Amino acid sequence: MPLSPGSVALLVHHWAQAPALARLGAAVRHEDANIRAAAARVMFVAGLRGMASPVMVALAKETSPEAGVEEIRFLVHFGTVDHRKTIEEAIARLGPRVLGRAAIELARNEGPAVLSRLALFRASDAGRETLSRVIKMAAKGDRSVLERVLRDVLAAGDDQLVAAVLDAAVDQDVADLPETLLLSVVTHPAPAVSIQGAWYLAQRWDGEKAWSPALLGGMQTALAAQGASPPPSVRLAREIVARLGGARAASGPEWQSLLTSTDRTMSFLLQRPFVTSVLTNRELDTAARGIKMTGKLLKEMQERSAPRKAKAPPPGARVVPSLEAASGYPPDFATDIFRVTGCRLALEADPLKSDGADGGVLTLRDDGSPASVALFASRVAQPGCRIAAYTLLATTVAEGFDTAEPQTQKTMLVPFDPAFFACQEAFHRRPEPPRNSGPWDAGPRDLGRSGPITPPTKTVNVPPTYPPSAIDDRIQGIVILEAVISHEGCITGARVTRAVDGRLDWAAVRAVLQWRFTPTLLNDVPVPVVMTVTVQFNLR
Repeated sequence: MPLSPGSVALLVHHWAQAPALARLGAAVRHEDANIRAAAARVMFVAGLRGMASPVMVALAKETSPEAGVEEIRFLVHFGTVDHRKTIEEAIARLGPRVLGRAAIELARNEGPAVLSRLALFRASDAGRETLSRVIKMAAKGDRSVLERVLRDVLAAGDDQLVAAVLDAAVDQDVADLPETLLLSVVTHPAPAVSIQGAWYLAQRWDGEKAWSPALLGGMQTALAAQGASPPPSVRLAREIVARLGGARAASGPEWQSLLTSTDRTMSFLLQRPFVTSVLTNRELDTAARGIKMTGKLLKEMQERSAPRKAKAPPPGARVVPSLEAASGYPPDFATDIFRVTGCRLALEADPLKSDGADGGVLTLRDDGSPASVALFASRVAQPGCRIAAYTLLATTVAEGFDTAEPQTQKTMLVPFDPAFFACQEAFHRRPEPPRNSGPWDAGPRDLGRSGPITPPTKTVNVPPTYPPSAIDDRIQGIVILEAVISHEGCITGARVTRAVDGRLDWAAVRAVLQWRFTPTLLNDVPVPVVMTVTVQFNLR
């Protein structure tokens, strides 16, 4: 059949045969960027090291960010040292969309050695979240590595790199950085650097330990350095830290005005466990109204978010590796696979003939590509849809991991939902986010620095279908997921972060993929965001 993203994707089943290799070579030289992207993806998951030369030629003149991402990934893992210059030139030429994902692949491939590239990533406009993920992948929870890189970036005086290191420490539960080092951050002469140390201490403190007088004094120094008219979040933090240090509580008109003007940029502070110890119930209620909550609800949220030991699965539960929806493919890749296999998604909507989804368990290599795929015994009405689902699973690439260790297995769900894949295609056509202010950089970690944010509001809610077998086994609980909400408000991806049972997890993902939201606005520009959502299953 003619070359197209879908027909190239099907070559993953025949990559060792000479005709397939010839077609892949032609595809990576094709004038259509989406076909080049598909070819590089297939060559990567197949591990075709011998194709490095044509991929390098393609990348050297690449103009498409999407194709560039796939070509860079391949060369990072299967190229040679001689290809590094071509990769770096492409990153600089193709812009922020390529930079973040390329940095993650370099971190996955190089380990701690990638930390020497942090200044280069920063100079190329890498966002704070990207920098943090790179550091996490390099450090893998090793406190000594985090210490070393924090000292280096602190000496350079770069506030965003300092913030990225501290974010990595928080995310990997590294709570014992030396006090002398933290004091060096919060007392740094550059206010933009010192405030990052204050926010780190606020994030890290669990509300149970006694506050160190030296660190409290350092936080006061950092907050005072923000000037006479700082953002509301800084003004609130000043009062909280002063009270923690034993100062008399403020009660004047200015303080009351601040409490009544609370917005979402201050909600991060209100949810810290030590805040409830210094604010009265009345003050907490007043401040919480600005974020449409109550003081009581804030306290309950703190209790629910407190670290807990992992619970054993309920008796009868079916435990599966981490579950997520199939996503992250190049443009036109998934939709064209359905076309060339003859899979008509609408026909899979009949519950009498189909489960409406397919999936399987992937065993992953260190580079994130599938080493093997074990399909589930799903009901699929059309043979072409079964082939399409298997092709998508075989060409999945696990993005950079967020924990200290990479994934070795995961369960992937392929929903036969045209709206889900249409949402992914629209994501590729999204506008370029404002430089230095992408969606990952606009959260609580940037209090006092980010622009105005309009959070998403759910407009379409689809309740989950309770699996009959789970009801029979008396399985219930709350599934927690991370959902990626596109700039248009649809769901481009979802993964389970706290599982209950494979059947409930599966039903929760299926439901969340159908939710819709208003766009999230950063500085009045729609941006994609990641939101934590919960789906509850209760037996009556």
